[in-house]
Amino acid sequence: MPLSRFSVGAIERELRLRAGRTVVQQWQAEHGAFTPQELASAYAEMAAADAAYLIGSTPGRHLLPVGGTGAGVVGGPAAAAAAGSVDPGVTPDPGTS
Repeated sequence: MPLSRFSVGAIERELRLRAGRTVVQQWQAEHGAFTPQELASAYAEMAAADAAYLIGSTPGRHLLPVGGTGAGVVGGPAAAAAAGSVDPGVTPDPGTS
């Protein structure tokens, strides 16, 4: 990878992180700090979404179950996968879901 492309990618990543931190700080200033339960839930959602993305990029595997509401949606397949009740890489029989 050329150095300039690497530099641009690093700068873009840093700007996204700063923007995200700003949004979180503004939200917490208005609504209060996140509870440990909220943080644990968010981490589980992110881990499940990452796993679903990685599994979904493998040929022959599916990102979401049939009729899913979307990875990262609270209470959706990502939450179920984080809870261990759904394998996000396996498409269930539509007649059973």
